[in-house]
Amino acid sequence: MGHATALGRKAAFCGSMIAVLCFSAFAQQAGLTLGGHFVPKDSMYVFLFFGNSVMSGRDTPPDTITNNYAWKYVMTNNCGTYLGTCPPQYSWQPGIDPMCFDSKNPLNGVVKYSPGTPFLKRLVADYPGYHFGVAQLSGSAWQLTHFQPPNSGDLKAVVTQGNILKQNCHIAGLVMIFNIVEIQYSNGDSTYASIVNYCANIDSVITYLRTGLGLPNLPLIQSDYPVLAGDPKKPTTDDYSITGPWAGAIRALMAQNELAAKTIPNTVLIPTDSLTMYTEDGLYTHYNHNGDYKWANRVADSICARNWGPVNKCGATMAVSAVNGQVVPRASSFSRTVFFDGRNWSAFDKPGNSFKVFFPNGKVVCDAADLPGKNLRPGIYIIRSGIAR
Repeated sequence: MGHATALGRKAAFCGSMIAVLCFSAFAQQAGLTLGGHFVPKDSMYVFLFFGNSVMSGRDTPPDTITNNYAWKYVMTNNCGTYLGTCPPQYSWQPGIDPMCFDSKNPLNGVVKYSPGTPFLKRLVADYPGYHFGVAQLSGSAWQLTHFQPPNSGDLKAVVTQGNILKQNCHIAGLVMIFNIVEIQYSNGDSTYASIVNYCANIDSVITYLRTGLGLPNLPLIQSDYPVLAGDPKKPTTDDYSITGPWAGAIRALMAQNELAAKTIPNTVLIPTDSLTMYTEDGLYTHYNHNGDYKWANRVADSICARNWGPVNKCGATMAVSAVNGQVVPRASSFSRTVFFDGRNWSAFDKPGNSFKVFFPNGKVVCDAADLPGKNLRPGIYIIRSGIAR
């Protein structure tokens, strides 16, 4: 009887220990709590955003519509102009403007609209049930060399925080907007180091991040030079258009962007022509609401097309090259770099007789059966057969 009792006690003890271990394993499940709800790691994807004031945003009014699936990881760089209490550094907050503080967002307490907010909400709409976040560092007149390793404190902070974040969510990619300031500071000299070494600087930053975060295939989404019209009210020295006095420097920078997209693995270049500009400040160097929205959709389309999202949402995809008016389809898994020639994006934004590649909001729409015979401009196009959006 005593032996049986001892066995019973041992069985009860073992059972209780198994229960404790099971509870402990559950309690230690990777993930984080957002808005009072636990989000498992495999449901949370974070994009790192770097840039200048174009990335911070300049148009008003701000986006203040909350979405329980859209979040920002606060990485403040300048709260001095913000009227009120700044969010705690390195904390999760609802994904509304501003995505990142800089010296002009907010300006005198006025929060500006930024491209990160429509980007988040597009991904949330594309991938129901998944949570998305942006961890952004951007600032007025910041150059890419601001993040030049190994001496960039901000870059080191991103690696430190990224290694903390990746324990409980997936770091999905790096998105960058910088290069207008490279031209502004070049004084029209196309041999200026920040231009001729721009591709090398991009490579240096992404290599540092990929190595420091232990993510060798971390996607890089790089924006091309913003195709500007120039300000007719300003002297010609403030004309940053492709036909202005600094055209040589601009073409040199665009060539560096193209080189990066072709030579750095897992990199895509987002073209920027036909994105409308914010002109109220007289600079013609930032996007307005519509421009930010279309930019966000182009970035989201590139993620979908390359299966860089949480699931293979796009399904079968195809790259189509139109050369001399002849459309030649070819199958592609997008496992290698796909370069979009920015000069061809006007074809995406304008309808054909009975055919569109892109709606004005930048979303993909097409039926592959309609492609033969269409006089498309030379370039690479993303096709999702039978899907109209």
